[in-house]
Amino acid sequence: MKKTILAAIALTAGLLCGCSDNTRLSPSAIAKQAQAELENDALSILYTKFQLGTYECNDADTQLKLARMKAAKLIDYTVTRYAWWEKSRRWYSVSCDFRDHYVYTVSLTSKGERLVLDEAPVPVEEPDKDLEFDEFDAADYSWGKKDVSESWPVIPNPFQDQARGDDDPVCDGYYGDDDSNSGNGRKAPKAVPQGVVLSDTLAFQSYHAAPRDNEAQIVLLRLGRNKVAKVRNIRFDGTLSNATAEAIIAVTDATDAGRIIAGIENGQKDVVKVNLTYYVDKGWVVSDLDD
Repeated sequence: MKKTILAAIALTAGLLCGCSDNTRLSPSAIAKQAQAELENDALSILYTKFQLGTYECNDADTQLKLARMKAAKLIDYTVTRYAWWEKSRRWYSVSCDFRDHYVYTVSLTSKGERLVLDEAPVPVEEPDKDLEFDEFDAADYSWGKKDVSESWPVIPNPFQDQARGDDDPVCDGYYGDDDSNSGNGRKAPKAVPQGVVLSDTLAFQSYHAAPRDNEAQIVLLRLGRNKVAKVRNIRFDGTLSNATAEAIIAVTDATDAGRIIAGIENGQKDVVKVNLTYYVDKGWVVSDLDD
């Protein structure tokens, strides 16, 4: 009986210590693996999409962030306001609506350009080295050196030479609506809706004629980084082959873009659950991170 108890204690100690520092069930070893898991899952770099070019922005919160980004010398912009009152009759009542629109032209400064990522981080899948093998070349075999492609006769189109009639429903080009553009390349003035009276017709027409980018110009701005600051509350999860822990994730390398857009700061912390599995040949391995 005494030998059985000692053997169980030895087994438990072996599971706790593992084979090396990389596989031990210790805070430092778990933190090292958890950080690698963050990087492999593309969660270590904090970034956001940011729109450049000319576009309409009427959201007060976004306007404030743009103004702060400009004050931080990360971007530069010009903004034009188009505002007017509309009076219209709806059924048996007359309503007055205020139209307020803002068109921005946004560009990055040299300081802002230093925060641009070339591409979005993507998760990295670790290859299973035990399944690696050398690809073979078909030319190394006799069946791969022969031309085995099939050759089929061409079937001519019997209608190819027939003349097309004037009423043939084929369109050689698209010219758009007659009132979509004027001859000088500018948009034709927007017609005022029937039954609507404007306080400022020029503002109405200028707003609809204002240039905007057909496609959004999107860049990726770096906001900061996530780093495992501490591991705590390590415990077995039902069996000796599974364990859980809590990892404290702290923000580092916060940028002004991160502070303004995402509201993050160096030292800001969150906690995630770490799931671990014990393997006889590998020791303790972080299997995944849960929010």
